[in-house]
Amino acid sequence: MNRTTRIQLALPFLCLLLMLIAIVVVWPRFDGLYGQDAFAYYNYSVGPLDQALRQDQLPPPFFWPPGFPLLMWLATTIVGAWPLAGQIVALSAGALVPLFTALLARELFVIKDSGRERSAESTVIWLPLLAGLLVGLQGQLWQSSVVVMSDTVGLAAGTAGVWLTARWGRTGGLPTLCLAAGLMAFAIMTRWAYALVAIPVTIFAIYRLLGTLKTGPRAEGRGRHAFTGHPLMQAFAAGLVVVVALLPVWLPASADLLAQKPAREVAFAGDLAVVPWSPIYYFQNSFTTGDGFISYRYPNVLYYVLVPAHRYFFTPLLALFLLPGFWRLWRMRTAATLWLVAGWAGITFGFLAGAPWQSFRFTLGYLPPLALIAALGMVTVWGWLKAWESDKRRAVQLFFVGYIIVGLGAMSWGGRALVRSFVERKQADLATVVWMEAQTPPEAHVLAFGLTLTLEHYSSRQTDHLFYQTPETVSELANSGQPLFVLLETDSFLRQWAGHQAEHSFRWLQEERGLLELGRDRQYVLYKVEGYEGR
Repeated sequence: MNRTTRIQLALPFLCLLLMLIAIVVVWPRFDGLYGQDAFAYYNYSVGPLDQALRQDQLPPPFFWPPGFPLLMWLATTIVGAWPLAGQIVALSAGALVPLFTALLARELFVIKDSGRERSAESTVIWLPLLAGLLVGLQGQLWQSSVVVMSDTVGLAAGTAGVWLTARWGRTGGLPTLCLAAGLMAFAIMTRWAYALVAIPVTIFAIYRLLGTLKTGPRAEGRGRHAFTGHPLMQAFAAGLVVVVALLPVWLPASADLLAQKPAREVAFAGDLAVVPWSPIYYFQNSFTTGDGFISYRYPNVLYYVLVPAHRYFFTPLLALFLLPGFWRLWRMRTAATLWLVAGWAGITFGFLAGAPWQSFRFTLGYLPPLALIAALGMVTVWGWLKAWESDKRRAVQLFFVGYIIVGLGAMSWGGRALVRSFVERKQADLATVVWMEAQTPPEAHVLAFGLTLTLEHYSSRQTDHLFYQTPETVSELANSGQPLFVLLETDSFLRQWAGHQAEHSFRWLQEERGLLELGRDRQYVLYKVEGYEGR
């Protein structure tokens, strides 16, 4: 067994790394439900989706596309209808992302067009391992892998689709192309953002098919495989796979469009309807969106440029290798690397910088291509050191290896800190629920903001979201005779939602009935609405 084979056999163990960390550190104290999105995915999977599928119906309307809920529903048939099903799906997908990234690196940089690997003495044999480690040790991937959300599922499917597209570009096999098309379609059906990634992937595929039309099928594609290897046949088959794979989305959405429903009410299109985009946002740091008024420290474009150097991403130590990596990528200028690596990273960056949010979670969308570029930068620098004729070369090489190891260690430490703080915030939220229940009677009705879904899931108190209230509805609640309370982060709520109906509802209660502050737990304030009739 040669050195190259031994290195590449080690790649599957990258998958276990993420899984072991999550099991040991997170699962005993975290059930995967946090914020708002995770609760929405869970409730949809075990509620409307479960009912529809058991009656042999199409997935019912939902705010996001149904890819992740469908996988979670399958998991619930095995482990039962509880959040662990969603965690298993997210964790399994997250554990596969480093492997698919390493396989993509191997396909693009290690394997020759002939199918043989490059010389074992070449520095590129380390590139798949380094790329896999850069992905597997990234903190946001750890966090997203233990939450009941779609991030890792879309990323795994998208990365696998890009890898198989690269493999098809080398081999021309129709089954490989169809599988790649199906995975890209499923990535889109999981998170709409991967429709962007599909653009450079499709351009590469068209470039490859047009090249085949000019030169004719490869020798291995002639004879009995000439029909399946024909570019028109391959294009038709790939397109058919995409259409069929997206039927669970097309059919309900088309019915809603034909019924002329508003964009926000079209099945699975709610996310698309609330995402404005403009190149003007590149240079802004304050936005008014459906999430209220938000102000950030940096302009969007600067934020997303600096993210790879964050201690939860590559850290400043390893982000530096993006510079020689981009340089080497530009020098190579092959169709596969330009479209499948630079194109993936570039189109995702361009979209994120033009959207009115700065979310570290969204940067997962360009983690694999940036990991490939950083790993390419590492092997490029190592190649320079190998060619350096100096009596200090060995010492510098040892320092370089130590530097990489320290950088990877810093990444893992940052990932541990991110996941730990995330779990601690969830535990603090649960403590706030217990504190709120101690301050309110069992028959209390609570209007909440921020912790609403957490209260609905873990509290016995009747809970409604203040966001959806109007002065008229809160007036009815205040006159119902049921004890009424309000729980929210007052300062941030009034700042972010100034002028919104939720703020008007809060002001109405404050001015017309009076709000008695009962106490504070962390940033949350609990108010008792005065003037109700009851115990």
